[in-house]
Amino acid sequence: MIEQFWDEENGGFFFTGKSHEELIVRSKDFLDNATPSGNSVAMLVLLRLADLTGNQDYRRRAMTMLRLLVNQIQRYPSAFGYALCGLDFYLSTPKEIALTARPDDQSMKALLNALWRTYLPNRVIAICTRNCEKAAQLIPFLRDRQPNDGTATAYVCEGYTCQIPSRTEDELLKQLSTSR
Repeated sequence: MIEQFWDEENGGFFFTGKSHEELIVRSKDFLDNATPSGNSVAMLVLLRLADLTGNQDYRRRAMTMLRLLVNQIQRYPSAFGYALCGLDFYLSTPKEIALTARPDDQSMKALLNALWRTYLPNRVIAICTRNCEKAAQLIPFLRDRQPNDGTATAYVCEGYTCQIPSRTEDELLKQLSTSR
């Protein structure tokens, strides 16, 4: 996506890729209508990926897009609903949640149930059930997070500070509902 669509000169993502036939103008869409614009979606995805992977280039690109939009957002906030979600994510301290389990562990279902029924718009989730060592190489947040005693385990962190690992739905619900 970055290689094909990123505007190196001004920032933001073009609507067409570099490999597309040559156009008079390569346009960019920033307005969020019934469906969010590609740039708004990309901004939020890049912010989440930066938290998951530790790649600060993703965060820098997302901030470049926010800078492009700041004046327009101030003038017409209702036209940038999804971009405002990205701004909210950037300004908040997202909860980082890692779930690890063995592939056949049935207790993972209870932890997933707690996770998906809790409204947390600013969260980053990493789930690993196989090859967790390999996954940890790609997603640093999964490092040193293995199922405790072979049981599905949830790790809830915020601002580089983690709570005690939880193994039950009730423990996880309690951790998700509290802020530091």
